[in-house]
Amino acid sequence: MTPPFRTSLGVALLLFLVSVASAAPSALIVIGLTANETDAALWSRLADRTRLQLAARGIPADRITVLASAEGAPVTRERILASLTTTARDVGADDDCWLILFGHSAPARDSQPAFQVRGPRLTATDLQSALAAIAGHSLVVLNTSQSGGYLPFLKNLPNCTAIAATAGIGETGVPRFPEIWVDALAETPAAPFTTLAARAAERVDAFYTTNGLAQVESARLLAGPDREILSAPFGVTAASAPAAVSASPSAAPVLTSADIEIPTTTGDSEFSPAPATDATRSLLAEAARLAPQADGHSALVLQQEIALTLNADRTSTRSTRLRVLLLTPAAIAEWADYTFVHQPPTETTRIEGARLILPDASALVLNPRRLADNTPVSSELPVPLHLNLPQAAPGCIVELAWTTELRAAYDLPEFYDELELARSAPVVATVLTLRLPKTGTFNHQLRNLPAAPAPVESATEHSRVLAWTLPALPAYEPLPYDPPRRDLVATLAVSSLPSWEAFDTWFRRIARGSDEIGPSVRARAAEITRLNPTPETRIRAAYEFVSSLRYVAIEFGIHAFRPRTPDTVLRNRYGDCKDKANLLIALLHAMDLPAEFVLLNRGSSTDPAFPGWQFNHAIAHIPAFADQPERWLDATDGTTRFGVISPGDLGRQARILPPTGEARFAPVRLGAEITAVTDTWTFETHTHGAWLGRVERRFTGLADYELRQQLGNASPALRAFALHQQLAALLPDATFENVTLTNLDDLAQPVGLTATFYVLAASPAPRPASTLAAALAAPTRDRPIALNDGQPLRYTQIVRRVTTGSETAPDLEDDPPHAPMRIGENTLTQSFSRPDDHTVLNTAVLDLNTPFVSSSDYPAFVQAFRIWRELAAIPVDHHPFSKP
Repeated sequence: MTPPFRTSLGVALLLFLVSVASAAPSALIVIGLTANETDAALWSRLADRTRLQLAARGIPADRITVLASAEGAPVTRERILASLTTTARDVGADDDCWLILFGHSAPARDSQPAFQVRGPRLTATDLQSALAAIAGHSLVVLNTSQSGGYLPFLKNLPNCTAIAATAGIGETGVPRFPEIWVDALAETPAAPFTTLAARAAERVDAFYTTNGLAQVESARLLAGPDREILSAPFGVTAASAPAAVSASPSAAPVLTSADIEIPTTTGDSEFSPAPATDATRSLLAEAARLAPQADGHSALVLQQEIALTLNADRTSTRSTRLRVLLLTPAAIAEWADYTFVHQPPTETTRIEGARLILPDASALVLNPRRLADNTPVSSELPVPLHLNLPQAAPGCIVELAWTTELRAAYDLPEFYDELELARSAPVVATVLTLRLPKTGTFNHQLRNLPAAPAPVESATEHSRVLAWTLPALPAYEPLPYDPPRRDLVATLAVSSLPSWEAFDTWFRRIARGSDEIGPSVRARAAEITRLNPTPETRIRAAYEFVSSLRYVAIEFGIHAFRPRTPDTVLRNRYGDCKDKANLLIALLHAMDLPAEFVLLNRGSSTDPAFPGWQFNHAIAHIPAFADQPERWLDATDGTTRFGVISPGDLGRQARILPPTGEARFAPVRLGAEITAVTDTWTFETHTHGAWLGRVERRFTGLADYELRQQLGNASPALRAFALHQQLAALLPDATFENVTLTNLDDLAQPVGLTATFYVLAASPAPRPASTLAAALAAPTRDRPIALNDGQPLRYTQIVRRVTTGSETAPDLEDDPPHAPMRIGENTLTQSFSRPDDHTVLNTAVLDLNTPFVSSSDYPAFVQAFRIWRELAAIPVDHHPFSKP
């Protein structure tokens, strides 16, 4: 039988040995209460990087604990204190015990700082008591706002060293120190605690200095036997000199998102070489297999991962990861010499990682911190954020990761954003994630993606999460005469606007009072009334007066949306589109004529089924009344004649906001004047085989507008050059003289030009519609074509050939055929006549009634157009309808 004292001694010895064996460095990383999903993602990323680097420092992975909120399991004061109690039990007297807090702090009721968690806060007194129970050396990193206030509470703990991101409770802003401290730890995981603190503080100071910003945070360190609270650099010399880096493979942080994992590097170089691995060889092999899907493009996007996070305060974050195969040298400029959207403070982009995998499977890995240090800063203008990947060549794979934070647009009542998914190269696979606040109304729309699958839904503490794995996306290749980009590109749209009625209420509220008709407007309206006896002439006079005012866009603050008062615009003699529309409407109302304010998306499109800010333009609408037709009047620029629809307006869904009553949508309809081009050519025979002649061109509608836009401000020499170029495209071998253009400043009359010419040719004939011929140069098209800005067009060419002396005009077949051709609603005709013995007329007419030609109708339309154009260009005495 074993004596009792021997049993007790054995148990005690066993417990001692277990205690010694279990004692080891440990770390507790805590993510506190986050304000939104963006904060949560940032703190989570920093906590994960910290975990990796502490492991690289030598702390066993099973001794590193991360406390983070999950659905139904928030971080609380009790959970933190329980974890610290466990740590106190397990840590030996010679061990380091790390405590890293990420989040926000604020004064408690007794004015001491408190870490923000769900339920009761973790106060400085709580922290003091918990750390006092730890036998080892406590290393505390207070990565929170107002964190300096904790340090006085920790001064009586001789084994505690602590760094606070801020000097005291008064520094309330979100500090930059936490992220910079994690970067310093990643660069030199084995560096002493005080060196890491000094290096991070030094870089925070440098950030504020180089960016010309007032410094709103100053780190403080509690250290040493004297228990002093020190200001940077904390008595540490050569803070920036790197300490020895752990050789542990886990020291290399990795950016992970779904499937794209991009390693980052540390050290003094922007790029560090990395050897070939099985993973990089596998990526290159898969890229080679997928390369045929590039379909002739210079690059192939193997995978993209895009996440849009919307916060309750309407700030948002876009996170993007790309993996791109370079196939030709042209791809290098686009994908390996990359410029990011970066317009602080409204859009701030941070490059998180980049890697270039070379054809031999080795790689160059970016050090994001060193890139940021080397990026020049200008206090005058934002410097473009640019990344050049050295050694890029065809056969390489480019991997990029960046995040863009967007400031809330508080001048708008709700959130609205559109995120294009298609790129200039085909995309093999897309992982799309949308995070929306759990509270509030949010709508989303995947546009131009007919085969998009339903999203997979989940939730986080702050957000409702929707995730899609999308099929392959074709490259977006814009072509001339395309429909609006919004109608072609695969896009995710997100809006918090619950209804169009809510939008109408907001717009009318901010515009209240802006339509007030003052005395100067009434006086101008009275003058227009006196000089113009009918409603039509009064409308026209008001329109032409407002059109003549200068267009100046001054869109700061609320005036980006609220029109200036009509009296203000009249007094200034300038305004932007909404100002001029508002003045025009006020003049018409002062004459007791109906008029309504209109918002539309000029040159683009608006989806009435998806409420959101989809407008960029304002015009006036006059509903039909008495004997007057409906009119859409765009007084923005001074080159649109009365009755003409400005380019980019026709067919757009317009939000009409009448002075009273409900707003409504209606498409902008055609005005009284359609686009027409009429060319009349007269050829008269002359000696030595030459022809003398005269040409007259007349333009209405959009053709009139475009000529005024092109030549209105041109110098005389440039105007003459442009007119000769235009005429030479119709009759290339002719010499034109006496070219005369009507007064472009006179909007009362359509534009016209005349010229005389001579041409050395046996049987010359002009070729009509040269501009249209250029638009229809390709035999096929994979999308609709929008000719003449989508407006109907009539093109007429009349060729009159007159013989002189005894020569007579050739006879024609009796009742020659007109050769009509019809493609849908579009008609192309050709007719011939012989009004007298010396004259033959060849008349070609193109009626483009449906200027949007579908891709299926396009080949037949092109063929008909070319036949029509060739027939119009054949001299009449060579024509098949002439008698021999």
